[in-house]
Amino acid sequence: MSLARVAPLSDRDRRALRVGVLGIFTLWTLLRGIPAIVAWTRLERASTRQLLGEVEAHRRVLTNGVGIEREADQLRATWEAVHVRLLAAPNTAALLGGAAGVVSGWAEQARLTLGELATDRVDTLSLPMVVGWVRLTGEGDLESVVDLLQRIEHGTSDARIGQLRIEALDARAGGSAGRLHVEVRVGMPGIIGETP
Repeated sequence: MSLARVAPLSDRDRRALRVGVLGIFTLWTLLRGIPAIVAWTRLERASTRQLLGEVEAHRRVLTNGVGIEREADQLRATWEAVHVRLLAAPNTAALLGGAAGVVSGWAEQARLTLGELATDRVDTLSLPMVVGWVRLTGEGDLESVVDLLQRIEHGTSDARIGQLRIEALDARAGGSAGRLHVEVRVGMPGIIGETP
């Protein structure tokens, strides 16, 4: 068996063979490499979008966190401002007693002659917030009545007038001229469960 001898390649054939091999390698690289590069680019874009979304979400949380902290500080300041204007008592009886004491003090400061002072009831707003109602009757001149009403409306607590009745006393029926009879029902807001 004889092997056929292959003639040596000429320079031109070698160049053609090199160019052919290089072309096949380039074509194979392009056919395999370009889809891989495109897929990698898509993955990187998706990953970048996801990271940007996460960064934006974290930024919103931080921004909202600062906003929430600001709102909490404002609510605390509002609560502290309101809290000092509320009666604090361990139970409803103590709250009504405190409310009666405050209303009695206002009547005395207004130079009103106190006729009757009675505690009424407690309305629950939302526990522990309540309103204790006190009923006061008394006599005084116009200046005393106005002074009492101003103390109720603009005093140190957030009291409110629930009912008001003012009558002029008749001098012929044993009353003094210029004197007024006043009946007022005052609501005093408070907190149950706290000690003053």
